[in-house]
Amino acid sequence: MSLVGGGNVFYRTRNGDVNAVDREEFFGLAERGAITRHTPVFDTTVMTVGDWRARFEGPAEGSWHGQLLPAKA
Repeated sequence: MSLVGGGNVFYRTRNGDVNAVDREEFFGLAERGAITRHTPVFDTTVMTVGDWRARFEGPAEGSWHGQLLPAKA
């Protein structure tokens, strides 16, 4: 079962809202400082309840999302 599809990246904004953007926009937001390595992201690749509990939401630096961040983020 897949939670979400379409290749979007889901992250939590500074005010707590959840946004979805494509990978290119995510990278652009990180370049502008709107997203940092500490920004909470949602890992929609989780496959089990245990993984969901352990890593569904966490900082970008600890997830595959970290690969989308520029070096200065």
